[in-house]
Amino acid sequence: MDIKAAIKKIFHVGEDKIEKDNLENVKIYIKQELRKKGFENNQIEIDFSNVCTSEEVIKVAEQLGFNLEKGDKEGVWWLFR
Repeated sequence: MDIKAAIKKIFHVGEDKIEKDNLENVKIYIKQELRKKGFENNQIEIDFSNVCTSEEVIKVAEQLGFNLEKGDKEGVWWLFR
């Protein structure tokens, strides 16, 4: 292992686990919102502004089989099937 790889390994320790945990929390949040608001007409509007990044929303929606459309407000997304 060269020095760059060693340094990268040292400073990136645990980042994959943190990202995985964050994505799992986003999944839980979506499921809670679905229970709370329902899934009328196969769509739901969810405000993620204080929950996660847009990149995390996109990853999780893809994993859960949702299509996405940006909402009118910052951090708001429409999830639909």
